[in-house]
Amino acid sequence: MSTHLIRSGFFALLALYATRLTPDQHSNSCRTLDTQIWYTVSPMPDSPSKTALISDCDIVRVLPTRSDPTVTIGCPSGPSGTYILLEIQMQRELTSADLGHSWREESQLIPYSSTLPNRELLQSPSDPKIRYRRLPEMGLYLRSEDAGDTWSLPGFNLQGESREQFLSQRGANRFFTIEFHLLAIHPREPKHLYARIALEPWAAMILLSGPLSNIDVPGIYESTDAGENWHIFSDSPSGTTTLAISSVKPGLFYAQGTRGIFRSEDGGKEWTVVGQNELLKKPPFTEWNKDPEAREHAAPEAFETYQLVLDPQDPQIVFIVSNKGFYRTMDGGKTWCLLNLGFDELGSANSLAINPGRPADIFLGTSRGVFYSKDRGIHAEKIFPKTRAAAP
Repeated sequence: MSTHLIRSGFFALLALYATRLTPDQHSNSCRTLDTQIWYTVSPMPDSPSKTALISDCDIVRVLPTRSDPTVTIGCPSGPSGTYILLEIQMQRELTSADLGHSWREESQLIPYSSTLPNRELLQSPSDPKIRYRRLPEMGLYLRSEDAGDTWSLPGFNLQGESREQFLSQRGANRFFTIEFHLLAIHPREPKHLYARIALEPWAAMILLSGPLSNIDVPGIYESTDAGENWHIFSDSPSGTTTLAISSVKPGLFYAQGTRGIFRSEDGGKEWTVVGQNELLKKPPFTEWNKDPEAREHAAPEAFETYQLVLDPQDPQIVFIVSNKGFYRTMDGGKTWCLLNLGFDELGSANSLAINPGRPADIFLGTSRGVFYSKDRGIHAEKIFPKTRAAAP
C-alpha cells in the first residue's frame, strides 16, 4: 500500500471521527489560556421559564459505589417569590445512581449534607457524623456530632476574646455582628475549620440584602475545636474567597485572593502565585465588549472563583470553578487549560465534584444543566436534564 493511500485513509478516519463528535464532546476540549474566548451574557428574565429553571443545578455530593457513582444535585423547583422583602427560591434535590438515566427526588425535610463548600449544610470529609449548618440570618454555623440528630451553637471566640469584645475592639457597635464564611474543612481533621470573617450590620444580615457598611477583617481564621475558638491562620493571600486543602499531600493549599490564585506547600506559611496567574485572572471578553453603547449594562468583569477542587489521589491535578468556566491543571499549577462543554457563558459554571472511587470521573454543575466526564473533562455529556420529558 502506498504512503499516499495510508495518509488518505488516516485523514478520512479523522474526518469521520470529527463528524461524530457532539457539541459536548470535543477532541480539543481543554483549551490553552491564550485561546480567545468570547463569553455570552445571559440576562436575568423577570419571569423565567420552567425549562430555564430546571437546568440551573449544582452538585451536592458524589458517593462511590461498586458500579456507577451516585450523584446528588440541587435544582430550583419553581419561580422565585418574595416574602417580607426576601427573595425566596424553592429548591429540590435529585439523586441518580446510573449517570443520569433516571433520577429520584429526595425528601424536602432532610436535605443532604455536602462536602463541597458554599452550601448551607456541610459535612466533614473524614467523619460524616460531624456536620455544620449555616444560619444565614446570624452569619454563624450550628454544629452536630451525631449526623444531625442534635445541634449546638459553638462559642465563636476570636483571638481569645468573645464576639462582643472582638467587635468593640474594632470600632463596631451593638448594631453589628460577626459573619463567618467557612472556606474549608480539613480533609483529615473533622473539627479543623478555616473561615473568613466580616463585621456586618444586623440589618443587612436579617434582610439578607448585602452589607450596608461592613468592616473588613483581613486574613484567614482557623479553629481546631469545631468553631469554639478561632485564631488567625494566615494574613495572605489578601481577600481570600476560596480555599482548598490536599487530602494526599500534607501542607498543600490552594486559595484565591485579590491578586489571583495562590499555592502553599508548607501549610499556609508561604504563598506563591500559580503559573499563568495573569492569564487566569484576565477579565473576560463578552458580547458587551463588542458594543460600547451597551457596556454600562455589562456584567462584572472581575475574575471570581466559586470552588477550588483538588484531586483526592494526585496532588498535581487541580480544578478551578469560576465565572469564566472550569479550569484544570495537571502539573501542580504550572499550566492551566479551560474545559469546553460546548458553550462559554459568563457565570454559568457553579460546582464540580470528583468521584472519590475513580478520580477521572467528574461532575460539573452549570446553569445549562449537569455534565459528566469520565476523563477529567476531555469529553463530557449532559446528564440532566437530557430532554424535557426526562425531567422528574
